[in-house]
Amino acid sequence: MAGVVAGGDVGGTPPERSTRASLMDPKEGDYVRFKHMRVETTGTVIKRFGAHVRVQPKDGGATLWKELSELLPLASAVNEASEVAELQRLFSSGPSSARANALSTRGVQAQAAAKQTISERPNKIGMPTPMPKPAVGGLQATSPAIKRPAQDNSYLDDGDDTNLDGIDDDAVAVAAQAAQVAVAEAEAEAEAKSAGELLEGMMRIRGGMGAGASALTDESPDADIKAAYEGASAQERSVFLVKVGDQEKKKLVSLGLDVPEAAPSGLTPGASSLSESQTLGQLSLPPTLDLKDLKPHDFRELWREKKSAHLQGTREWAFAEILKWLDDPASPQLFWLMGGGGTGKSVLTAELLDRVINRTVAWHFCRHDNPAQSAPGSLLRSLAAMLAHRLPGYKEKLEATGVPGEAVDDPAELFKALFETPLLVSEVQAPEKPLLVIIDALDELPKESQKPLLDVIAIQLSRLPPWLKLFVTSREEPQIKRALSSFKPKELRADEAKNRADVEVYLRTIARQHIKGEASIADIEADVKRTYGIDMKGKLAILQKPMEMSKAIYAKVREKVSAEEGYKKLIAVPEKRDADLVQVSDDLHIVHGKQAPEAQKRLEFLIADKWEADPKKETLLHPVPGTAREWVEFADSPGIKSEPRVSEKMKNDYGGHANKLKDLARLTLRFTSCSRMADALAEGLKGAGIEVLTLKNKYASPTPMGYSDFNSCAGVVLSDGTRYVCEIQLNHIDMLEAKKEAHVHYEKVREELPTLCQGTKVDAGELEAFIVGRLSTSSLDAAVDALSAKAEGLFLYAYMLGQHLESEAKKGRAIHFQNLDSLPAGLGEVYAVNFERAFPEGQEDPAWTKAKPLVELIAAAREPITVAMAAALLRWDDGQQERVLETTALLFPVRDDKVHVFHKTIVDWLTGEITEGSSIREPSAEFKVQRKDGHAMLAEGFIAWRRTATPPEGRAPDDEATYYWLRHGILHLCRADGQGAKAAFAAQAAHVYATDLALLRERIDRGLLSSVAKDYLELRGVDGVDLTDATEMRQFVGKYMDVLQRDKGAAVMQLALQQPDASAVFRAAEASQLASKQPTRALVWRNKSQEKDACIGTLSHKDGVSSVAVGATRIVSGSGNSIFVYDAESQELLEELQGTCNVTSLAIWDGGKDGGKHTNQTMSLIVAGFEDGTVKVWDSGAPLPSKSPLLGQN
Repeated sequence: MAGVVAGGDVGGTPPERSTRASLMDPKEGDYVRFKHMRVETTGTVIKRFGAHVRVQPKDGGATLWKELSELLPLASAVNEASEVAELQRLFSSGPSSARANALSTRGVQAQAAAKQTISERPNKIGMPTPMPKPAVGGLQATSPAIKRPAQDNSYLDDGDDTNLDGIDDDAVAVAAQAAQVAVAEAEAEAEAKSAGELLEGMMRIRGGMGAGASALTDESPDADIKAAYEGASAQERSVFLVKVGDQEKKKLVSLGLDVPEAAPSGLTPGASSLSESQTLGQLSLPPTLDLKDLKPHDFRELWREKKSAHLQGTREWAFAEILKWLDDPASPQLFWLMGGGGTGKSVLTAELLDRVINRTVAWHFCRHDNPAQSAPGSLLRSLAAMLAHRLPGYKEKLEATGVPGEAVDDPAELFKALFETPLLVSEVQAPEKPLLVIIDALDELPKESQKPLLDVIAIQLSRLPPWLKLFVTSREEPQIKRALSSFKPKELRADEAKNRADVEVYLRTIARQHIKGEASIADIEADVKRTYGIDMKGKLAILQKPMEMSKAIYAKVREKVSAEEGYKKLIAVPEKRDADLVQVSDDLHIVHGKQAPEAQKRLEFLIADKWEADPKKETLLHPVPGTAREWVEFADSPGIKSEPRVSEKMKNDYGGHANKLKDLARLTLRFTSCSRMADALAEGLKGAGIEVLTLKNKYASPTPMGYSDFNSCAGVVLSDGTRYVCEIQLNHIDMLEAKKEAHVHYEKVREELPTLCQGTKVDAGELEAFIVGRLSTSSLDAAVDALSAKAEGLFLYAYMLGQHLESEAKKGRAIHFQNLDSLPAGLGEVYAVNFERAFPEGQEDPAWTKAKPLVELIAAAREPITVAMAAALLRWDDGQQERVLETTALLFPVRDDKVHVFHKTIVDWLTGEITEGSSIREPSAEFKVQRKDGHAMLAEGFIAWRRTATPPEGRAPDDEATYYWLRHGILHLCRADGQGAKAAFAAQAAHVYATDLALLRERIDRGLLSSVAKDYLELRGVDGVDLTDATEMRQFVGKYMDVLQRDKGAAVMQLALQQPDASAVFRAAEASQLASKQPTRALVWRNKSQEKDACIGTLSHKDGVSSVAVGATRIVSGSGNSIFVYDAESQELLEELQGTCNVTSLAIWDGGKDGGKHTNQTMSLIVAGFEDGTVKVWDSGAPLPSKSPLLGQN
């Protein structure tokens, strides 16, 4: 193992001030060279104390105090080359202008020596050298690839590495060349900037960005404009095109220049609406904003998808309320739209963005299937990047106040640095009208990081300028309601009248487009000809009048009944279907002759104790007054059907099967109100011992004539224990009276039909039945009512129903009003229809066999996986990939080369893991998938990825698969259970967690330190796994949390080797060093402690810590005027509470028992004392402003 023996002189207080003359005058942050234990090394000054500096060695390890006299001047060629080698490490990321700036801070002497070193020799390793570009139109143009003649730095390789602290001289040569490249690139950037400025100067911009009224200057020759545009980089063109109007763009096109169509158009502020192309232009953002650590997310494709689902004319009441709020300076700063899943919140948000794009400065669509993009830090940085592009003056203020580095992920700290300070402290000029920020679907934020962002909204939003407002949407989830309880949400309820009206507008459009409308007599005549080949043109006109009169009667009664209080309850009664429902016996003698009479008597007894004959019709029975059950108003028992009718029906309708006869024993219940009928359906029948087996709700789906009732197959138990199926009808007496009145007109039609149907080659009875069925007297409203009942107030259902009907129409399968019962009801049935269409043979379908593993992957994945990842995990060839993705495209669309979920309720339906408040009532039976199988495949993928050697230069930062495995690989090992291998997977998870320091280092370098704590909690949730070594690793990470956050993964090996020799962490580090061909250089302390350190966590604060308190599940600390609340297990920051002055004392109470008396188990209090003599109390279950201060004494 490579190492340098060292000891002493570590940490502690600075030595006494030296009287020796200082050779150097470094400042904090400077990079210096010095000797330690007779070995030259380098590091960064982190503190200056008179003639001493505290230095952090570049290879990690403990900090050192050094006298200024011990610092070495950068005077020799070798040391200058070493300095350049270090510069290569510092330049490895960021714009080249920053690299050049870094080089310039090293001093003129070092810079000149480095430049001279590079320029005087040829390059044996063939690195490109900058060459000046030819002038174009008087401008220095830039090019992405700059070709340079080879130079040699071989003289730097003296074959002796020790004087360079282990740095290989070949690498020094590479580093020296990299410094030259950085300088050249900086010069090229400056030239490009000048080119862009000159191009911009050739066009007069009138009114600023987006004004749309600029004009070309007369003094700009076409040749100069063309040369300037061609000489500018793509980024400069993008920024320039944002600022100019359509006239300039047309001029550029006329010169034969390439002007992207998606370039943002100049728009007059306040425009009421935009076309899709215009809005997409506004949604487009430059790929880079020249702001380090800020990158906007691209939501154009998602916006287009959601926007396309909006139907003009719907949600206008919501838009009016939102715009009124936005324009009112005195309105609250937050508009919170809350609604259930599938109510159309995201579609509304996309349409709102389209309407107010000129006043919207930032937007974010959270997605449950993309937690990385929806993480609070990523979300806030994306919003800030958009503001820098769209809010004049903000970018400059942000650059002046500074952008937090990627290591900063605390939402409260980020919000303050990115928004509070630049917007308020720096006083960005207020616009004429309030501006808007939009965040959609707070409920789809990652659960573990949802609360910190909600706390930011609840506490810190009010600190922003009042002209910047926030619009958010969410589901009605307890955590969100609790966190934002100081705000009043606007609820979007599925059962709300305005919402249902909008859904019905949507459904009406669908019905007009895809469902056969009310037929005219001519249409029916055409249908007869098409079906039977009989020409009846003009022969059915005589039927028009009686049919219209019958229809009018039902419409009048329906209007009256629909005004009753319980009508909505009837509409909402769900239907029950069972296509396989039959009698136990298939013997007609048993079913009709033996069981039906007993069933009829049993049914009557369950409704009333005594029955009597109707005075006008002896075969019809009614309950004796006072003997019926309490919920029964009127009942009719016509007795069982006669044998001749039963035999005929069995033969003609059921193919001779007696077990399909389910209406032999029957009963009718009549009610005077909708409420009484609804109560009978909800409780009455069940309370009487009658089991409702199927139910047809014709109030939700009326007959073609407009008639409504409930028809049920109900089960009663016979004396021998057999269940017998009977028929029960439930009627409203007004509807029955209408039926009697309408029957007169119906009989008129029936009288005419036999004559009209005679003399044809088709049976007159069959033709008559066809015409009666085809004479659709139901209005479009009736169809919409039926669909609305199925939709249950969900826009998502209406949208997917439209997709289903469009697919059916393409296949030539139209839906008629009388067949509305065949349409799916609720989201679950819609999903079932889509899956059955894609996989008609169900689980046995070969296409499902190939697609199911992909669906399992999607269900288990923590965020969208790329198509390439899926193909690798499932071992697809190109053909398989194309077929499977095409089959599943409707519910699992591919966007940005990732497989997404159309709506998260699909996964609920497939897995059966239905959460509270879900729009799914019943899970899938035919297409159920197991998440554990998906976890197993992903766990195998993670194992295979770990076997892949990491290239010397590291993995690409934008490698999607690498980021996914680093973030979620161990979690999948913990949750995998493929083929009973759960224990093996879990043991491997514990082993990887405890021993893979390379994995730990890469996670830390990519800002995933919090995942280490979360993975440990996952491991603790797995039974039967030895976590001894994993616990040591978790404590190690917790103890050095502040160092790892500051120094990143480079510190991992040094810190690990400092642990006691018997510790699991040290053993892992030692094994890693021994196995490595290029072991990490590290200091090994002779006098290191072999005692296990009990410290398991380090929680860093910017200021001193004044007080600490520990509760059952949380740790709280006071620092400055802030109180920080941490999770006791993961040590993750949960929230920050703020007072008005410094905290002096703290206490926390998590509920429990007090003095033997049970106290409030749900309340959780944090109490803090402040130096101004006040005590403040927080209920930390919700981030509310503190309760009234309890006055104390200083």
